[in-house]
Amino acid sequence: GSTDALLGLQYQYPLSVPTLGGVHGTMPITAGVSARLNGRGTDDYRMGNETLANLSAAYPLTRSVRLLAQLNASHHERDDVGLTEAEAHHTGGSVVLAAPGLQASFAPGVTMFGLYQFRLYQHTNGPQLVSPQNVVVGLGFALH
Repeated sequence: GSTDALLGLQYQYPLSVPTLGGVHGTMPITAGVSARLNGRGTDDYRMGNETLANLSAAYPLTRSVRLLAQLNASHHERDDVGLTEAEAHHTGGSVVLAAPGLQASFAPGVTMFGLYQFRLYQHTNGPQLVSPQNVVVGLGFALH
């Protein structure tokens, strides 16, 4: 284990936009950045620090359906292998991902969403296991 520091900042701006039915709705535009500063763990191994940046929007097509869009970027510094025999030259890298999707409300407080995430840019330090695309599906409940 290690002791790490987490820092983050997020801003959301509500934008009034027309829906498909001509009624105006609110499209939240959200921007955020976060960082994880990693400490040393077992055998003095330290994972590289990581920075994340996100930009997202949720356009209201109707009262119950929203078109989602995300842009996500991350940068991971190389690890410091400490006293281990690991190879640090195959760690770290940067990636930029785009993710279009849909969100639907079925009842008050019940929503389902799906996103298709794909890579726009990738740089890794040596060969690493990474997926070229992801599908994310979720179900949300809000208790009132």
